Amino acid sequence: MTFNGPNGESNIDLSLTSRNVRAEEWQVRPSASSSDHRLITFCVRLTCGARAVPCAEPVEGGPPRFRDNGVDWCRFQAA
Repeated sequence: MTFNGPNGESNIDLSLTSRNVRAEEWQVRPSASSSDHRLITFCVRLTCGARAVPCAEPVEGGPPRFRDNGVDWCRFQAA
């Protein structure tokens, strides 16, 4: 479940991608957040023969943080 609150739990989250982008290894991480909305992580893969974009991963032993060094920020665009 991606949401767990006083009135129950449910799967209310949606991940949308384009034809050339895939979301892989989609996981709910229940212990990574103190919110009633659970943290969701996934890898983003380009499917047009381009190199794969590195996965962001939680840093163990601390609050949720993500590895962002090595990310090609020029490839990101506002939707």
